[in-house]
Amino acid sequence: MKFLELMLAICLMTVLNGAAHTTVLGENPELDAAYRVAKQKLDTLAGGPELQGLFAVHMQILETDPEYAPSYLEIARIAMRLSGRYAAAPYATFEPAAPKIALDHLDRAVQVEPEYADAWVLHGYATMHAGRPYLAYLMLERAAELGTSNPWLAINRAQNLEILGQPQSAFALYSESIKNLQPGTSE
Repeated sequence: MKFLELMLAICLMTVLNGAAHTTVLGENPELDAAYRVAKQKLDTLAGGPELQGLFAVHMQILETDPEYAPSYLEIARIAMRLSGRYAAAPYATFEPAAPKIALDHLDRAVQVEPEYADAWVLHGYATMHAGRPYLAYLMLERAAELGTSNPWLAINRAQNLEILGQPQSAFALYSESIKNLQPGTSE
């Protein structure tokens, strides 16, 4: 399975920059603009103090509008980047609390906006890596029910099925995901 995961990750990286993600933007153009700038920076940063600056941007957005679900999602992404797997040495001090911070903010994102499919995708991923694969399965299924063009949904679902001991189902999903990412095979 690891080979398929690697191949899918490579395919995903080739299309992610142009991928449309389902969001709940549009009600406040000023907050939407600040969110887009901070999200774009997060998408290109590897780590470091810049991440903490982006955290502050999203906290400012939430001070303005505590119901702005996309910023909860981005704070979770920042916390995950600062946690063990992504953190470089001087920033790893944030690690012990990071998974809880991420999960708490993802809980809030789906509480504020229950139809926010991308929040369910990341929540499923974070929950899976927090050692709760059965709950993650339900979250990822919810994201699939809501519908999203987020390419991470398929790989997260396949990885979760693998953890749950369903390698044939995972293999089928990995294979279908790779096929759908190849030029000329998807709309």
